[in-house]
Amino acid sequence: MFIRRFAYPVRVRVFAWVLIGLALWVAASVASLVSVRDDLDAAERALPSADFDVTDRDSLNEFASGLDSASERSGSAARTLESWHLRLWGPVPVVGRQIRAVGDMASSVSSVLEPVASLADEARRLPERRSMAERIDALERIGELADEANRRSIGADLGPTDGLHTLVADARVRVETELGEVADETERVRDAADGLASMLRGGTYVLLGANNAEMQLGSGMPLSVGVVTIDQGEFSVDAFGPSEDRFPVIGAEIVDPDLADRWGFLSPANDYRKLALTARFDDVVGPQTLEMFRADDGRRLDGVIALDAVVLAGVLDVVGGIEVDGVQLDSSTALPYLLEEQYVEFDGVDRTLRRDRLSVIASAVTERLSEGDWDPLDLVGALAEHAVAGRVRLYSVDATQQSAWRVLGVDGSVDAASTGVFLLNLGASKLDPFVSLSVDVAKPGDRQLIYEITVSNRSPAGLPGYATGPWDQLGLAGPGDYLGRLAIYVPAGTASVRFEPDRTLEVFGPDGEVGLIVTRLELARGEERRLRVALDLDRSYDSLTIVPSARVPEQRWTLDGADYLEGGDLVLRRP
Repeated sequence: MFIRRFAYPVRVRVFAWVLIGLALWVAASVASLVSVRDDLDAAERALPSADFDVTDRDSLNEFASGLDSASERSGSAARTLESWHLRLWGPVPVVGRQIRAVGDMASSVSSVLEPVASLADEARRLPERRSMAERIDALERIGELADEANRRSIGADLGPTDGLHTLVADARVRVETELGEVADETERVRDAADGLASMLRGGTYVLLGANNAEMQLGSGMPLSVGVVTIDQGEFSVDAFGPSEDRFPVIGAEIVDPDLADRWGFLSPANDYRKLALTARFDDVVGPQTLEMFRADDGRRLDGVIALDAVVLAGVLDVVGGIEVDGVQLDSSTALPYLLEEQYVEFDGVDRTLRRDRLSVIASAVTERLSEGDWDPLDLVGALAEHAVAGRVRLYSVDATQQSAWRVLGVDGSVDAASTGVFLLNLGASKLDPFVSLSVDVAKPGDRQLIYEITVSNRSPAGLPGYATGPWDQLGLAGPGDYLGRLAIYVPAGTASVRFEPDRTLEVFGPDGEVGLIVTRLELARGEERRLRVALDLDRSYDSLTIVPSARVPEQRWTLDGADYLEGGDLVLRRP
């Protein structure tokens, strides 16, 4: 009786304490989960948009600061979820599953953001690296951090997938999507950083100088050829001179069957000036240049760098102006000088003097690059702007570097969903800056396109003979008349192409994945011509990429009242 009398109150007290303990445990768990929710919400708000300008320091600082904050808050959430009172929920079938899932997601996000935040900080401090050796080291570090973030995002363990509450399941989908985007972006950053660092460490490249005053398909005619050597970020240019001095190139093979079939009648492998008969730099122009240089010089170089006068002006804007034989050249004066003024200055003078001037300018710019007191982010921004317009192209036999050129958009690839309209100078003139080209696109049917092409020759009177070219020998009526070829890229799956009214085609057939049609065009000084081309497609496209022509002035495209830039997407189907 004595034992029974006092046992009941003990059980009550024990049960009461258990209830109190459970209440405290639940309360602490709820409070911790609220804290976790707040941390994760704050981390998501702090995450910066991936659409930021890497060349703008304010944008880069904001991006890095946002990543730091997001990393800190997601890390706080992950640590809270590891606390003992939340880990005790693990065996509980329903609640424990939700907590484990949230914990795995928070840990994965925190793990991925750690190297990404370090990467952004390294990129933010890149301008502080004054020597080329420091910049190369920083690029390699950025590549390593991007690779680490890429591996963590791909291998992230987001916990259980079954039996999740709707809110947790939805969060898991968002995290999985965001980590996929991080994986894609960090792969691009890794490839770009690794390729740039590899190039700056050292290599020897053919340097092509394209002249926008005499255009070909997708670029100016490569009128200058030389060799640029890079050694630990130091640039040097050798034997940079006129392409015609290397004509003819003996013993070079045509590397691409489409180039041979379309342009074989011009023997494109014997003259550097014929390299830009296709816009396919990555699989034709680059390899063809190296093949010609091997036959011409005997060396197998590491790649090709092609630049035009507009890029030169952009580089001068970053590295500073130069002086050549008393002529001051900077970002505002270089382009007019190279496209027009030099021909006036050397009118009636031995042409070799002007050629020497071009070589001296290239060497002076290279010397300024090697001085290393310019901002690398500004240079990347300048080159990125010109890459879209097709004014800078790079090719490398090294797979790491070629991946970088693809990521940076300077590889010059042309895919199946591409189109373009180009003028190829046939008159040995320098009139292209005075000849404008625009394309108005109509879409009368789902699989029909009509190009209204307008070409205007606004060459002024009184141009020097070197600019007007040998017009009399070509049978033109007078100086300033333009003789050229109109070339059109049509997307894959184009069933038929026709000029309205009909015109004779000089070249037609495939050029890689796209089709090519070419007709001869003569335009008197002051004349404007409109040509209509109808395309019937055997498939529908939501958009087409406009292959850039690199013309100066820039070519204009319009569709349904909207203007489109070359290198961008021509939207055919509105979302």
